[in-house]
Order: sequence, then structure tokens, then C-alpha cells
Amino acid sequence: MGAFFEALVNHSDRIFSALLNRAVAATLLILAVCVYRALSPKAPKWTRLFLWALAGLLLCLPFSIRSAWSLVPSEKILDYETAQYAAKPEITSGIAALNQAVNPAFGESFAATPAASVNPLQVWMHLAGLVWAVGVLALLLIVASLAAAALESTLLLCRVRVLSGFKHASPEQRARLLAWWVQRILAARGVEATIGWHTEETDAKLAEMIDTVNPGEYRRVCGLLEKAIYGGIALKVYEERAVYSLLDRLYHSPAPDFATRRRLHYLLLAQLGYARAEKI
Repeated sequence: MGAFFEALVNHSDRIFSALLNRAVAATLLILAVCVYRALSPKAPKWTRLFLWALAGLLLCLPFSIRSAWSLVPSEKILDYETAQYAAKPEITSGIAALNQAVNPAFGESFAATPAASVNPLQVWMHLAGLVWAVGVLALLLIVASLAAAALESTLLLCRVRVLSGFKHASPEQRARLLAWWVQRILAARGVEATIGWHTEETDAKLAEMIDTVNPGEYRRVCGLLEKAIYGGIALKVYEERAVYSLLDRLYHSPAPDFATRRRLHYLLLAQLGYARAEKI
């Protein structure tokens, strides 16, 4: 990712030049669409949609399409190489009348001076490219921040939904939810386990992995959950408290790496799907 941002900044002027050429072509097409709408107010709607789709496609495609019927026959209206080395930069729109009208003033304004080491147009394009790159990075940061805020808001709503569903669930449903949490937290920590399966091995592994988990605790919790799920015997308050205590330590104990922390943090999203499937 760092290499991507470095390349974006280092080649911002070239990227900006390419995008500028595409934007000019798309702008002319958009103007043509606007003129068409003004002159043909009763034209079929599909024709307007088709023309707008062409303008959007022109902006989205990673390459340019040259055609004799194009509004801008030239693929590069302002070439980056021209900006670097030409004594008097010129635009090459492919339309002779437009070139003749614009190029004299354009060339004089950005003409190279012998005393300068770079052409003025190259400097302006480099500055414009840097502004564009900073804008792109800022936009990405804003989008990432909004996405993170939306995700955290969703997690908060999931937490409220889960607590509400757990409160109104039957004893058997609560036991199944607790068993689901035990299995998912262990899976997020890289321990594949199922209630009642290889209990001794998992118990020893947890006691070794997490300092706050004592030997025998996981085995006891599995026994309680099996009694509630398969035996139909509702857990007493102190038994549920024992399960909560183990879950709390499994969930909040320090994770070994960033990926594990993220998996634990977003478990609520998966739990909401499970609760809906179980109609809790």
C-alpha cells in the first residue's frame, strides 16, 4: 500500500495529464448531450440515457477510444512530453480551427525561457498533479473514515439487538447462543473446537494459551452447556454466570496479532446472522 501511494505522488503529473485529456473529451461529450437535450426536448428518453451512459463510460474506461466520428479525434489533447520539452507548448485537439484559435495564446503564455531549467507548463502540471494526488488521498481517507464509522455504528446496533434477543430468548436458546459464542471466540483465536468434542485437549490448550483461564474451566462450561442443550435442563443463575465469566476472559484477553483482534471485534456481525437464523 505504501508503494502505491509513493507511485501515486511520484507520477502524479503524468496521471493528471492522462486524466485531464480524458476529462476534456468527456466534458465535450457532456456539452453535446446538453445541447441535444435542449434542441430535442421530445426525443425518446432512451437516447438521452444512451448518451449519458457513453459519457460515463468514457470517464470510467482505463483507455481512450479514437474514432473519426469522435468529438475530440485526438487521443492526447495536451501531451505530457510536450509540456516537458516543447519551446512553445501546443494543444492537439484534432480540430484544426480550435488549434489555430487556442495555440498562439497558449504557446506564448507557457513558452519556455532559456534561463529556466524546466518549462512553465511542466511546473504547473506537476503542481496540479500534486494537488490532485493530495485530493485523492484525502478522499480515500474520508471514505475510509465514513466506512469505519458506519461499521462501528452497525456493531453498536448489533450489540443492542443481540442483548435484546438474548434477554427474551428461552433457556435452551440462550444456551445455544452461549455455545455459539464459545465456539466462535475460540475459532477467532485459531482454536477449532465444538462443545463436547475433544474437551480435555481444548481445555489444556486454553489454559496454556490464556493466563486468566484455569485448567478445568472450559471442561466445566462444556458440561453445563451440554446439560442445557441436549438434556433440556435450564441453567441456574450461577451456572450462567460461570459461562459468562469464561466468555468474557476469552473475548477480552490480549490477542496475539492484529488479525485476531479484528476477528474478535467483528464477531457481533456474524452473531446477528446466527440469531436471525435461529429466530431469536
